[in-house]
Amino acid sequence: MQSEFGVVTAKRIEWLDILKGIAIILIVIGHLSLDSINPDIKNFIYSFHVPLFLFASGMVYKKRNSVKDFCRHDLLRVLYAYLFFTTLWILFEYLWKSFVLNKSPINHNIWDYLLTIISGNGNITGISIGAMWYLSMYFAIRLMYEAISFVSNKYIKAVVVGLAFISGGFFLKGNALPWCISSALTGLVFFYLGDAFKTYIFKFSETYKVLKDYRVIFPLMCYGIIILVGGTDSMSRNSYDSVLLFLLKATCGFWGTVALSIEFERIAVLRKSLTYYGVNSLHIMGWHSELRIVFIYLLGSVVHSGLVKNVLTLVLSLIVCIPLNHFSDMMLNIVVQKISLIKTAQTNNF
Repeated sequence: MQSEFGVVTAKRIEWLDILKGIAIILIVIGHLSLDSINPDIKNFIYSFHVPLFLFASGMVYKKRNSVKDFCRHDLLRVLYAYLFFTTLWILFEYLWKSFVLNKSPINHNIWDYLLTIISGNGNITGISIGAMWYLSMYFAIRLMYEAISFVSNKYIKAVVVGLAFISGGFFLKGNALPWCISSALTGLVFFYLGDAFKTYIFKFSETYKVLKDYRVIFPLMCYGIIILVGGTDSMSRNSYDSVLLFLLKATCGFWGTVALSIEFERIAVLRKSLTYYGVNSLHIMGWHSELRIVFIYLLGSVVHSGLVKNVLTLVLSLIVCIPLNHFSDMMLNIVVQKISLIKTAQTNNF
């Protein structure tokens, strides 16, 4: 099966790909105009949709043999995707506002755009980077986690992660630091939990698969806790009614979605479609914001029901993402291969 950047893996964990598929669809839904329909839906989704990706990433984390391998295989791939999709988004938004909405030219120069891309946070310059704040945050999380992975004592590592969570959630509220570091400090705990407890999570998945009765009760209980706790949370703004309750809700959302993913694994059409979107979640995250804007604009004069407009936008975005996924995967592969060839040539010359 093919994953991001054309990397072929011998065996993938199917229910984990399904979980990522559910997560990316929740991301797309969360960016629709839900406040006009029911803000509680948005609050529910925002309680756990981003942490789902961090839990899943932690579960497949594997420490590299060297810093060089880590940079080449992990950091640079994230950086390539960030640069590609952020540049695409900034260019799209500028052209869309200037030529489609006929708004006056934006008062920013080329240095403002470069600073935005380099800083990894549009809040610094006032220039949006769309959903790519996630890759910016994820880049920071991977750097931090690789640093603390050198700590051999698991208790000290847990304390370090806990202190990072407290720093990000209590003392660095808001998201105005480069590379979304405040959000990264808060989100590091989810990556850590996915890595530290991966053995138990996989054991749970095997046990849950053989259960016959009352299986549906578990995800309902998990999601029910989220609804009962309530509250408004946003990792992109690093803003929470209670960061401790956010941790509780995100954890409940993860376990509920693990169970739901195992259920969907049994249904062929859901298994195939959600696995595809899970494997290509990076590309969908990169394209969906532009597609959402275009389809809402096109449907605005035709469809008057907010609910119908949102549903059509969701469906059309997920469909049109398919050819775009192949295009961005091809482009990113070309970049990776070109740079690999350059590095190989430099090594040979040396």
